[in-house]
Amino acid sequence: MLQAWVLTDITPEQILQLHKGIRRVALSTERGDVIFLQAREGLRTFAPSDVARAFMEINPLLIVSACQRQTEWWGSVESVQVHFDKVDMLIVRSEDGKQILTLTMNKDTATMEEIAGIVRSIKSLLDQS
Repeated sequence: MLQAWVLTDITPEQILQLHKGIRRVALSTERGDVIFLQAREGLRTFAPSDVARAFMEINPLLIVSACQRQTEWWGSVESVQVHFDKVDMLIVRSEDGKQILTLTMNKDTATMEEIAGIVRSIKSLLDQS
């Protein structure tokens, strides 16, 4: 049983429209349920859909959870950035830990900075749920 989500009214298409550098968007739960996973239409993706879905089921949670083990010393985790050769990934977990938003984006500093600002706004919606 999934809980009521603030983001259920927001579609992946709406998130993709926030910035042209966002290549793929995913929303998953702390249990590994993928609520949505969508790539930008017409854009070549580097991983097949089934591989991306399998990744989104558990890996963003593991990555953020590993970082949260340091909160006693470094403070709370706002987001985690993963830099691959071909793309960058930004992972944000809601304050209550029940939702994880993952954005895969074009690899350039300006895109990352612009999208990080957008994600801070989206995170406030996650934290209201």
